[in-house]
Amino acid sequence: MTRAFQRRPVALLLAGLVCAGSACTAPFAKLDGVLVETRPALPTEFGRVQIIREGTARDGRPKMSVEKGDGLVTAVDGVALLTLRAGYEVIFEPGTEATLENPSILMKLGKIIVKKLQEVKEKLTVNSQFVSAGVEGTQFVYEVTRDQAVHIAVLEGRVTVRSRAGGWDSVTYAAGETGTIRAGSSPSRMQRLDPAAARAIRQRIEAVENAARPIVPQLRGEPEEAARPVLQARGFVLGSVTRVVTRDFPAGIIVNTRPVAGTPGRAGDRVSVQVADSSLIVPALLGRPLSEAVRLLAAAGFRSPDTMSQYRPEVRIGTVVGVAPSDGAVVGASTKIVLTLARHTPDPRAVVDTAHTPPAGRTCVVPKLNDLSEAAASRALIGATLRVGKVSHSETGTTVTQQSPAPGRKVTCGTAVDFVIGTIGD
Repeated sequence: MTRAFQRRPVALLLAGLVCAGSACTAPFAKLDGVLVETRPALPTEFGRVQIIREGTARDGRPKMSVEKGDGLVTAVDGVALLTLRAGYEVIFEPGTEATLENPSILMKLGKIIVKKLQEVKEKLTVNSQFVSAGVEGTQFVYEVTRDQAVHIAVLEGRVTVRSRAGGWDSVTYAAGETGTIRAGSSPSRMQRLDPAAARAIRQRIEAVENAARPIVPQLRGEPEEAARPVLQARGFVLGSVTRVVTRDFPAGIIVNTRPVAGTPGRAGDRVSVQVADSSLIVPALLGRPLSEAVRLLAAAGFRSPDTMSQYRPEVRIGTVVGVAPSDGAVVGASTKIVLTLARHTPDPRAVVDTAHTPPAGRTCVVPKLNDLSEAAASRALIGATLRVGKVSHSETGTTVTQQSPAPGRKVTCGTAVDFVIGTIGD
């Protein structure tokens, strides 16, 4: 294991890794991506690429600035994609050790793939201990083996190779040519680059670029369980999952993502998804008797509704005069529907016991409320040092037909007692 992968307690000096103020200039290079083999690295895996500055190592992170003199080391399964300000893209394959120079790269061990991105003013030079390769607008592979042999394969442009120790004339490799230079020896005879090998290099460049600069995938219409593996394959992390009610998708299907599909991102970014909830449509209930409304709600998939009443002497008792959510609304399957029913008795006056507050822990007996009007039931509860709880109204009748807790039960004073006025049906 190299020094680059030894953990140090000393924090990395940040000078040059970030810039601030209006005078900030573009960094010498930018680490566009960190991969583990063929996939984007997760944040916990960024250490597969190390940036070395003044002897101190720091985990590589996408978008990190890299400066002249920095070392770059990739683990046995780590890959780095670097963009040089000079206009080149460089892929550092697994097991590579290099130093960024001016604007050159000193290769100690491993393999890089260089690709020109734009017309450049500065030519890039790739060096090893014995060989210097001058790049003239190209795509090429430069590999240094453990015995310091240098392999070069050129896809586009030209690469001129010179000995750093002298002893042989420069050699220029053109597109479609490959060769090997060994320490102390002249370059081997040039060979034609096998077309299959050239295709494999181009495919490798495309795969690394796509993985290092991921695009949010299209998940709309996919099942919820597909989100995590698809996002992880692109280097993203699944963020929040929000349930939404919609007529357009069945339950459990992804409706949208945030950011939306096609948005450029970077490895480790979170992508949230919206998933269609189990949705139901509230049936038309206004003007119907409670018994019919309950049947319609059950047929539509809803639970039994909650009820409340409203003084409406012109409407038959128990008729639905209000629905929440309203008729036709698209809601989640767990939504509780509240029906407002007409009644003919005026609103009872509030009965408030202001005499005293029951002592903590004291028990009281629940009175019998059956056959009492709403107002009388409220007075009975207040007199028993209890509170009026939820009052539900059915279709017919003006007196209490059900209550909870049951009559005669001992409860803590101040407990709320629920009761039902009337019955369903005639």
